[in-house]
Amino acid sequence: MSRRKRKKPQTKRSWQTPAWLRVSEEARRRVLRWTALGVAGLVVVVGGGLGLYRLERYALGHARFRQPPVIEIVGAPPGVEGDILADLQVVAQASWSENTLCRSIGRIVEANPWVRKVESVQKFADGRVVVHCDYRRPSALVQYNGLLYLVSQDQVRLPGTYAQDGGLMLIQGVAAAPPPAGEKWHAPDLAAGMTVASRLVAEPFAGQITGVLVHNYGGRVDREEAHIRLATDRAGGTIIWGSAPGEELEENTIAQKIAILRENFRRSGRVDADRHTIDISTHPHQFTTPA
Repeated sequence: MSRRKRKKPQTKRSWQTPAWLRVSEEARRRVLRWTALGVAGLVVVVGGGLGLYRLERYALGHARFRQPPVIEIVGAPPGVEGDILADLQVVAQASWSENTLCRSIGRIVEANPWVRKVESVQKFADGRVVVHCDYRRPSALVQYNGLLYLVSQDQVRLPGTYAQDGGLMLIQGVAAAPPPAGEKWHAPDLAAGMTVASRLVAEPFAGQITGVLVHNYGGRVDREEAHIRLATDRAGGTIIWGSAPGEELEENTIAQKIAILRENFRRSGRVDADRHTIDISTHPHQFTTPA
């Protein structure tokens, strides 16, 4: 009689969570708590943003912010503020709340010849728009074909024509015609004259110098004559300056020439030593009198 092998009853296996996935109940609660806080924070941020946006739109919709801006130009030279405000008439009726208002004002102001650079354009809640700029200042008067033109230190022609101003040095004999206002006057004789004028204007004798004459700049009229002369307040009086600054050959420097003029003024009260014409280009410590 054969015996049958009895099969072992199969035991039911249950799946167990791997150790690395097991977390405590406390940890699960902590995760759920932080998740809930994160969702709540997101809701607050989104809701707050929407609320601020609605508040901003409501405020900008107020009648006061729909009014044209009150534009203030800060620190402009005398007479220039009116010119700039006239240029800004194209935006005078724009709404204060317009997004591109400051950018538009900046572009218009920067195009004005008196403005070297727009530094800032700022809106204020009281309806003002305040403009700060770096302005060009008149440095010399240039005579051309009987008219007088203002130029800035960077040799840019400023708007208008003028009568002679005693506070500015006059440069005469520039060969190149003046450019449109706001553009640089490209003229080497003008640059030379302005360099000389800038060294003279602060001297105590400056009032006795009525002009810097550059007619013969580079010897273009007469190679044997001085390239630059100074006109004095004596009828027909001149001071022979010599070559343009930086072009001196066996000639006094700018500092030496000015030292001679200072000594003349100290001794006699006259920059020309009370002479009709003097030459300060050759001897380092004294002038000569041409025959």
